[in-house]
Amino acid sequence: MGRTFACSDLHGMYELYKKVCDFLQPDDTVYFLGDAIDRGPDSWGLFKEIINNPQWIFLKGNHEDMFANAIKEYYCNDERPGDAWYLSEYNGGGHTLADWMADGAYKDWVGVIDELPDLKTYYNNIGDAILLSHAGFTPNAFGVLDITNRELIWNRSHFNDTWADGNDDIYIIHGHTPVALI
Repeated sequence: MGRTFACSDLHGMYELYKKVCDFLQPDDTVYFLGDAIDRGPDSWGLFKEIINNPQWIFLKGNHEDMFANAIKEYYCNDERPGDAWYLSEYNGGGHTLADWMADGAYKDWVGVIDELPDLKTYYNNIGDAILLSHAGFTPNAFGVLDITNRELIWNRSHFNDTWADGNDDIYIIHGHTPVALI
């Protein structure tokens, strides 16, 4: 049985992805917690590589969400950019959108992105539940999740929340929000 890792927010850093892949053993698994695209030099190539790598389980991040919304709006506006397109560009997605257009696969990718999960549960070898998402969240009593899909990819308001009793064996791993120290 292989090892299990989590990784998030590579943002087009293909060379960093390759270093992670070089570190992995053939039976290892990586939960990728979203944001393969935007900002970095090879966002679109990295996105396609992670999607097609069977060792990597791709969860949707807010940048994939913005990108999919931009594509949908583009087709609803007779192939003209609109607000979602400009939001994606403003958040570092200009090169991603350009590379997507040059790729020629257009609408095919909307369904792929829409089907990405926004929450996965992994159980470690002692039975602890490890919840994985792009953005963090706080479980309520007994681990019941009262959270929307949007919060799972956009939330940043959970850091000072108090966890309800009964959640001692639940762990949450996420990306999205840079922190100085862990």
